[in-house]
Amino acid sequence: QIFSSVCAKPLTTMGYKKRRKDAAPKRNDDWSKNVDEASRTNDMFETYYRQLVPEAEWDEFMAALHSPLPTTFWINHCSAGVEVKRFMQEFAGALQGMKIDGVQVNPPEPLPFYPNDMAWKVNIPRVVLRKNERLKELHSFIIQHTTVGSITRQETVSMLPCLALDVQPGHRVLDMCAAPGSKTAQMLCMLAGQHGHFTAFDPERVLGERRGFLVANELDLDRAEMLIFQIKRFQQLYPLALFTNHNAMSFPYFHVPGGGAAADREELRYDRILCDVMCSGDGTVRKHPSIWRDWSPRSAFQLMHQQLRVALRGAKLLAVGGRMVYSTCSLNPVEDEAVLVQLLRRCRGSLRLVDASGLLPSLKYSPGLFTWQVMDAAGQVYDQLPVPPEGEFLGRYASKLRAEYFPPPEEEAQALRLDLGMRVLPHQQDTGGFFVALLEKVSEVPEIEREGDEAEEPELAGDSGSPVPATSESVPDQSPPDGGPVSGDGADAPPKTDAEKRKKKKEEKRLAHGRSATGRYVYRRLDEDRVQHLREFYSLPEHFPFDQLYIRTLGEEFNESDEGESGSVLLVSAAIKPLLDLPPEEHKYKIINTGLKVFEKDRLLHKEGGFGLRLKTEAADLLASYMTDSPRRVPLSIPELLAILRADHKIVKIAELEAQTQARVDSLSLGGFLWAVPDVTPPLHLVALRARTTVNTLVADEALEHLIPRLERAQRPSAEGP
Repeated sequence: QIFSSVCAKPLTTMGYKKRRKDAAPKRNDDWSKNVDEASRTNDMFETYYRQLVPEAEWDEFMAALHSPLPTTFWINHCSAGVEVKRFMQEFAGALQGMKIDGVQVNPPEPLPFYPNDMAWKVNIPRVVLRKNERLKELHSFIIQHTTVGSITRQETVSMLPCLALDVQPGHRVLDMCAAPGSKTAQMLCMLAGQHGHFTAFDPERVLGERRGFLVANELDLDRAEMLIFQIKRFQQLYPLALFTNHNAMSFPYFHVPGGGAAADREELRYDRILCDVMCSGDGTVRKHPSIWRDWSPRSAFQLMHQQLRVALRGAKLLAVGGRMVYSTCSLNPVEDEAVLVQLLRRCRGSLRLVDASGLLPSLKYSPGLFTWQVMDAAGQVYDQLPVPPEGEFLGRYASKLRAEYFPPPEEEAQALRLDLGMRVLPHQQDTGGFFVALLEKVSEVPEIEREGDEAEEPELAGDSGSPVPATSESVPDQSPPDGGPVSGDGADAPPKTDAEKRKKKKEEKRLAHGRSATGRYVYRRLDEDRVQHLREFYSLPEHFPFDQLYIRTLGEEFNESDEGESGSVLLVSAAIKPLLDLPPEEHKYKIINTGLKVFEKDRLLHKEGGFGLRLKTEAADLLASYMTDSPRRVPLSIPELLAILRADHKIVKIAELEAQTQARVDSLSLGGFLWAVPDVTPPLHLVALRARTTVNTLVADEALEHLIPRLERAQRPSAEGP
């Protein structure tokens, strides 16, 4: 991929140590880092998957698996997204018919099934990219807009589940296995009515009681941090999201106020559920070549029951009339159709498969299978469960096969409409491999008894330190599991092995991640005194949602000595309030994050005699919509702002501002305020701090690379274009 450097981190931030100069070079056994050296063959893989691909397409299928994936991304709803779409459309036209050294250059093209040209594919080899300055411009443009969050890079097939789920404003949505978060981000935009088109920001779309919400669940805390970081790029939409830390197989019910008496509570049911389960990930072989070496049918057998249990839990949590997507990045029918068969059987008519093709126009795919073969760990293929002759033993591997891995009778398969599943093969549309199925709940799910092998709930990553199975945005970590018995007198004994140290560090992290003595964050509404101070200092109107302001603490009080996250004031959607206001004894869930940070404690300002809660940068546009008449919203021209942004550390003396601006700032007491730049479309708002003699404008350095060119373009005559 030509933009692989976008998300790369320096090795020093990833835990790698520099090799001593005199040390012998080590052989790198990570195939994913030596793609060109990988021997991309696996006889068992090829034998097994011939059942999925017509013979006439086999060579094309294998050729696709041996080629790199194109770069694909979708455009966010933010203001810079308009510029991205216009740039891509113009660039695609400019590259039509271009050749470099006799090689035809494929211009960028919009993904045909994504609405309104809001997702694009770029498939240009690196060797061609390096030879042309015009193409380098495209490269830099995409890196820049990925960094500032105007676009979200996501593999093409990974975009499909959310499009099939068709989330609408007002829906209650659950993402059961959410990390790393690009699908969660898609659904968040859908929930706000800002997916696939550009709309002016309206706080009511995010904060209103009838706007719905999204619960994003992730068991592994490390991956949960990645998820939260991904979603925080969407800033104003963040109040719609609530992040939990549970095993998806036993995700608890939220109990919310019911429609009857005030004391009545009812189980929360979701209108839409994304069940993008852990899987073997063999559909991602194009970007993870190590799968060629490691692939075995055994992976599917190990994961199938976990996948089924997640799907069954999703079915129970789904509202009648609601829809759920089951998806994997595996091509294996054991993880796809076989799971659907067991799910539909166990739900006994309360779920049905739905045709999703109308929601994915122009997508090329293969329908789900009515029948398939199963391969054992030795590579032997079976059409049905093998039965040994009387008195004989099947053998070590065949004896491990189970009836649920195999297809049902053909009549049942057709009645279940397994063909409504959608399997995307890599050669059909130059993508990874994927499976997606849309289900609808038509009645309540009857009580489901666990089968023998499901009696014990297996531990997943995050509790045991074991590797995280793949979702459609990740692949399995092939490293050995951490953990092991703690020596000495028990858990308090000092760890001796590296594995024990890692496990202890992870447990300490769980405790330091914001859990109270009950193992959960404590969310409380902001006290009335602070609400009154905010109202007066920032001249906030009465219709500001003060009752949706919360604080997050580890103890009982919010005070000046609190550290870290507890120093922030969070704004949540009205629809999320009931989930936070439950009494402690009713909390059965672990909330690890929610709410947009709108104000933050500033101890330095407090010591200087200023107001101790300053505005947060990520909430600038939202707060500006309520501060229209506030003296702490200061208009600023583009030339003035450019001069400020180019100043050292973006700090300027108040005396150096233009006369009118200087007078406005001089009239303010110490503390936060907003710069409002109306000459940019849409208007720009930036957070600043007024000190005794200076003003500090709070803009991250990486954001300047996008912001300054945007301001410069806004100064040009409109005829010059972007």
